Amino acid sequence: MNSQELAVAAHFNANIIYLVVNNNMYGSVRMHQEQRFPERPYATDLTNPDFSALAVAYGIPSTKVDSQPELDSAFSCMVKDASVPRLIEIMTPS
Repeated sequence: MNSQELAVAAHFNANIIYLVVNNNMYGSVRMHQEQRFPERPYATDLTNPDFSALAVAYGIPSTKVDSQPELDSAFSCMVKDASVPRLIEIMTPS
């Protein structure tokens, strides 16, 4: 996903729910590095933007969650409004 997708979705009021799983790293790249070069991962940690705030900047309703109950509740609320795009940022452990 990139921010231009959010702009297009907002412009056309697309009926879409973005689920952004954010672990602040390139997890699969790091996994392969750790398998081949234990204790030497390189350039896999990220400093991400606040995707939830970015969505709000485009006028897209958004929320950030960090547990399964929060995700269940947020998704239930977001599903009810199909007139605009929505975004849920799911924070996961690194």
